[in-house]
Formats: sequence, structure tokens, C-alpha cells
Amino acid sequence: MDKNTKINKNKYIYPNGFSLAEALISLLIVCIITLASIPVITKKHRERKNVSKGMYACYWNGDQLVARSVINNQIKTEQTRWDAEEGRMGCVFTPPGNAKNFVVTIIGGGGGGAGSGTVSGNYMKKYTEPGTFSYTTTRAGLYRLLAVGGGGGGGGGYSNGFTYRACTGTTGGLVYSQVILPKDLNMTIIVGESGTGGQNSMAQPNLGSIGGGSLIRFNQNLQTKSMIAGGGGSGCAIVSRLAWSPCKLKIKGFTSLGNIRNIDTGRVSCSTVRSTWNQYASSVYSSSASESSSNIDGARVVRGSRPGPLSSSDNQNDSHRFRLLSALTDYNDMFGITFNEVTKKTTGVCRFGNIRNTVLCKTYENHYGAGGGGGGEYGNVEFSAQDGMNGFVGISYKPVLAGLGGKAGKVLQIPYSEMSSGTMLFPGKGGAGGSYSSTLSNRPSHLNVGRNSRTAGNDGQASYIKNGTPVLGGEGASAIDPRDESTYSQNINANNMPVGGDGEMSNVLTVSKAKIYGGLSGTNTSANGQTGTVFRNGAMISSFKNIYGAGSGGGGGAITINGTNFGYGSGGNGSSGLVFIQW
Repeated sequence: MDKNTKINKNKYIYPNGFSLAEALISLLIVCIITLASIPVITKKHRERKNVSKGMYACYWNGDQLVARSVINNQIKTEQTRWDAEEGRMGCVFTPPGNAKNFVVTIIGGGGGGAGSGTVSGNYMKKYTEPGTFSYTTTRAGLYRLLAVGGGGGGGGGYSNGFTYRACTGTTGGLVYSQVILPKDLNMTIIVGESGTGGQNSMAQPNLGSIGGGSLIRFNQNLQTKSMIAGGGGSGCAIVSRLAWSPCKLKIKGFTSLGNIRNIDTGRVSCSTVRSTWNQYASSVYSSSASESSSNIDGARVVRGSRPGPLSSSDNQNDSHRFRLLSALTDYNDMFGITFNEVTKKTTGVCRFGNIRNTVLCKTYENHYGAGGGGGGEYGNVEFSAQDGMNGFVGISYKPVLAGLGGKAGKVLQIPYSEMSSGTMLFPGKGGAGGSYSSTLSNRPSHLNVGRNSRTAGNDGQASYIKNGTPVLGGEGASAIDPRDESTYSQNINANNMPVGGDGEMSNVLTVSKAKIYGGLSGTNTSANGQTGTVFRNGAMISSFKNIYGAGSGGGGGAITINGTNFGYGSGGNGSSGLVFIQW
């Protein structure tokens, strides 16, 4: 190998590197560039540090549009104005000059809840024959319950020349109540039997028998509720004989305090019998009716009406043969019946067999609980002791229906890198809740003349940014149709009351959601449904995590009772929609 070849070989194996001068020059260039960049880097860092952080909320507070912002912990009321092009009020959003990267949450207004209602017309069940029965409620409703005890039988009497009748029996008691009851509640029903009249007998005066009590009993709220209408008392009895001397008089009855009273003159002169009558007839009575009672709040309790003493016109002029329970007429037509109805009326002459009586004569129907007239002779007419009338139990009801809750508004979240000054925001109002209707119709909707439609909740309005996509509001609860169980709430609370359906919650991913309760549901003690607040604790503006009920549907109505006072609930309004901006 020659010398030149060796030199070339070494050149490729050991190439030359940078010289020291070249390295120093390169380092100098890098330092110059770095020093020139420092002001730019510092400026960018200061700009990022000074970018404001904040949020802006636009929503309705009732009929007042609210625009609020929070920038660097400072709360400020922002501008709202009418937008002629949109035809509605809006909030004016002008972002801070250095604000970037916005997140906008848009929620449509919530739908209103439906109001409550009662179905027009009465549904009835009547018990007129004595006995024990079972009844089960077919629907939740406003129930009117009436119990009448059986009337007492008139006392037996016999007279010959001594024109007095024995005592009329006492009327049965009466108990009436209104109460809201759920579906499928079982009741025990007892209808009291009438007391029988005493026998007319020369030998022994016979009291009439007492009437049987009537009963309605059921379990509500784990307590036994009952209505007891006591039976009527027995009429006093007399025997008198004046046709032959010596005469005798027997009276068997009760004192005003209810103690037994027996009078027996034996065989005495007729004048003694007459003076004995004058002495004692004014102090002998029929027995009192049995007690009537009820432990249902607000029930009306009427004890059976007791005639006056034997000598009173309650007995002697009772040519009608009955003592009527006058309170019964207060419930005429409530059970499809006219109580104490006069079916025949004769003035001047009233015939009993072949004997004429020149006093008023009436014939009655539906005179339940009446006491039977006493036997004996009066006005040239011989009366037999009359049985009392049987008791009565009536159940009349109107189905009570509570409304459903409204649906929540839709939710949309959109990022924006920038937003223009004066951007118009339009949150939707919540839909109005429906009202109570006392005349819900079972007829098809095209025939109900708007009766049912008044219970419907209105739809919530859409929310949007001007020229943006609308975010739909929630649907209002449907009108109640008694024929369709899906149109009304099936919920019953602990007090067996129909309660309104709860409002639906908007689908915002926060942990601070409220429950929008229907009437009488949960912690809502009102018969009306609730309207949700937009931010937690009713704040006018708060952080995203405290969006509490924006765009949620209002709860439905319900019906409540307090004694004899009823409250009819309306649906709650849907919550306001919301346009919420963060940066």
C-alpha cells in the first residue's frame, strides 16, 4: 500500500468536529435569541394571569326577567331589554374584553303541573233493608256517608171512652260525614231494623220495642273510623177502661231521666182514674234513643228525637202515625232520594176504615228512622200501635283526581371560544299550572266543553341565544280524563289522600337538585303543586353546581280535607328556563 492510500483511509475513519471558535459563536447566537424572547414570554404570562373568570345568568323570577353576573366575586345586575325582532324580553350579554373560552348551558322552561278535580255527578249505593253488608270503594273520591238508625215502635194502647193514645216511638239517630277515601277501602255496613209496635191489650200495656242501630265502619290511617246512628226508643203504653165502673188505668213508660215508670190504679172510681191521668200523663215518656257517635273529623251527629210526654201533642195529634226524623230532609237528593216525601195529603177528612177523622192526614215514603205512632183511641179513631221505620245507610261519592307533574325542559351545553358583545339571551318561562275543576266530565273530550282542559298544565317556553338553536321547554301535564288512569296521579299519601304527581327534574349534572313535589306530597303540605327555584336557597345567582331546579316541571294539584273544609289544589308552575354562561 502506498503512502497516499493510507492517508485517505485515516480521513474517513476519523472525521473533523467543530472548532472551539465555532461552538462559541453558536452559543452566542442562542443567548441573543433567548434574551430577545423574554419580553414576549412575560407579556403572554401576564395576559393569561389577568383573564377574568366569571359567570352570567339569565332567567325569569316570576314575571321579572333577571340578568346577573359574577366577575372576580363581584355581583352585578346586567341589562335586559325588549327585542322587537324576537318579540320578547332578553338579557344583553357583553363579555369582558379579555374573556375567552365560554361554556354556555341552556335549559328550556319547565312544563306546568295539572290541577285537581272532582268528577261531575254522584255515584251512589243505598242500603234500605236491615242486615250486615260489606262495601268496597271502587275509586278514590269525596265520599258522603249517611247512617240512620231504625225508629222505635209505638207503644200499645187500649181505651174505651177515654180518648188518649200511647206514646210514639223515638226516631233513630243520624250521622253524616264527608271524607276523602282511597280506592279499594273496605267498609262494614249495618242497617238497623225498626222497632215493633206494642200490642193493644186490655190486660197488659205493651211497650214498643227499640230500633236497631246502623253502622258504617272502616280502617283509615291505621285507625278504625266509625259512624254509629243509634236506634229509636220504645213508645210508652197505656190501658184505660171507663165503660164500666169501677174503672182502671195502667201506664208503662219512662221518666224524663230514662227510668222506668209504672202506674196501675187498679179498680177505682172513674173520677180517680181521670185525676190519676191528669197527674201522671205529663211525666211519662217514650224511652230515649240510643247514643249516636262518630270519630270522623267534622261528622254531624244527631241523636234520635224523643216525643214529649204522654199528654203532649207529639202523641195525641199524631194522626200521621209516625214521628219523622226531620234532619233527614237536609240530605234530600244527595242519594237520589227525597226523604220524608209526602205521597198523599188530605185535608178536612181522613178515613181509617169506616171512621172519619177530621184532622190532617198524610202518607209518607222514604221516612227512614221514623218512630211508630202509639196505639189507642183519638178523634173517634182506634189506632193500632205502629212499627217504626227501618234504618238507612247511603254512600254517595264523586271521584277525586289529582293532577300529574309537568315535564322538565331540555338541556344543551355548548362551548364557544369567543362571544360577541351585546349577545341577546332568551330564557323560556315555565308553563302555568292547571286549575281545579269541580265538574270533570266522563264524556269524550270534544263534548266536555273545556271542563277537563282547565286542569291541564301549559308547556314551558324554549330557551335560546339569538340566532341559535332553540332548546325546547317541557310539556305541561295533560288534562285529567276520568276514563283514562294515565292522565291523573295514582299516588295516595299516609292520610289516604290523593296527592299530586311530582314535577320532573331537568337533566343538569349537578348534585344540588331539588325535588319538585306535587300537592300534599313529600314535604309539601299545600294542596297545590310546587314551583322550583332556579338556584339553591333561592339565590339570584350562584355557581353551576348550585343550579337547583331550572327548567323543572311543576308538581300537580291534590285535594285535602280539614274537618268539613276542603281544599282543592292547582298545579304548580314550571320552573324558569336558564341561559348560564361560564368563562
